[in-house]
Amino acid sequence: MRSGDDKGFRLKGVEELFDKFEQAPEVLAAHVVKALGSGGLTAEAFIKRETPTKTRNLRGSIALQTTPLQAAKGLKVQVGTPVIYGEVVEYGSKPHEIRAKNAPYLTFQINGNWTRVESVNHPGSEGAFMFRDGLEAARPRIYGFFQKAVDDARKELGL
Repeated sequence: MRSGDDKGFRLKGVEELFDKFEQAPEVLAAHVVKALGSGGLTAEAFIKRETPTKTRNLRGSIALQTTPLQAAKGLKVQVGTPVIYGEVVEYGSKPHEIRAKNAPYLTFQINGNWTRVESVNHPGSEGAFMFRDGLEAARPRIYGFFQKAVDDARKELGL
């Protein structure tokens, strides 16, 4: 188990806690599960804040999902979206052609006038990077939740 990540944060007091962990793993686990939940909700909020809104559909679809891990007696936390275009908004797209699939024409309005065409050339788009930037902005708070988990577990274990 690592006490830091490639971004360089280090949890103070975690080494002594790991030594004591064999005696009372449920103590640390309870605090870590709480930190995971708080960290996930924080990440969700920061990602939503960074998400561009046109219809609010994408922002509204971003949600925290927690999955119990039975074998590891842990919790998996993810923040994501089921919206099909979420990845394109995050990373952007190259110029491409859009063709009608379920009808002979694409139909849309331009300046109040309805237009029908077989295809359009999309110029591509820059990525919004709302997941990357939101998570990076949330990182200090998430770190704080895990530091508190370590501190609370140490206190509970008399360290």
